[in-house]
Amino acid sequence: MGVCNGASSRQDLGPGNCELIDSDMTTFKISGKDEYGQSLVISSRQLNIEDDPSKQFLYLYYEKHKLEIDTKFLEYYLEILKPGGENIVDISLKMHDIPKKQAKFLSCILPYCPELRKLNLWETMLCDSGLRYLTKCFPKIKNLEELTLEQNNIREEGFVYFSKGLRHLHKLKVLSISNNIIGLEGIKSLCVALENCPLLEKIYMHNNDIDTEMFKIFVIYAEGARNLYTLGVGYNKLDKTSLEYIRKFLNFGRIKDMYLKGNPIEDDDADCLAAEFISINIEI
Repeated sequence: MGVCNGASSRQDLGPGNCELIDSDMTTFKISGKDEYGQSLVISSRQLNIEDDPSKQFLYLYYEKHKLEIDTKFLEYYLEILKPGGENIVDISLKMHDIPKKQAKFLSCILPYCPELRKLNLWETMLCDSGLRYLTKCFPKIKNLEELTLEQNNIREEGFVYFSKGLRHLHKLKVLSISNNIIGLEGIKSLCVALENCPLLEKIYMHNNDIDTEMFKIFVIYAEGARNLYTLGVGYNKLDKTSLEYIRKFLNFGRIKDMYLKGNPIEDDDADCLAAEFISINIEI
């Protein structure tokens, strides 16, 4: 059985010559006639609009798994399979549960959305393993501008892996990861990755268990983030020991909004910050 590595071979397969013989979550056995009359094997990594411009393999995968795919995801599959469906710019699954298996199904259609601008996965019960599937798609959705992962079950290990894909999102402007547990290694990895996102304007990290040490690391990154003007770090563990780094962050001169509400900062210190940085909208 031959292995299909080139886009040209896949394009030569007409829909009438294709039959999905077997499929699991990662490998697809395709029966079709290439120039040598051989059957072909493709992996899930080859499911993308560049290697499958006719979307015939995505269609075969959809036909094989449509009884397993969540109804909401089916809508996106059908939309993307239409002519021009690859131009979709907004996918919102807000408050729609995404268990690991459904995350895999979602990861099979994202690479067919090169024009995607917004991906909203707010409160989807997404966990580390599900996030890994989606992160692998980031190199194929480089035009993404807004990514929301708020209110999920993502922890330190998940954020470390997530950061590996984040570095491909060079056009990202808004990132919301609130209400997850980022961890020390997670914030380190995130800050390194964000150096590859020069257009980033807003970051929301509310209720991420961020303490002074973690915020210090973030401030080191933020000094070079020339377009960052909004930061949400409410309901974390920032206290009196964090004030030095909060002041340093605010002194960068480009910050317009900072949300600190819910942190254990004393009233007197909060009043001093507000008076010192009167031109900045600070919510404490």
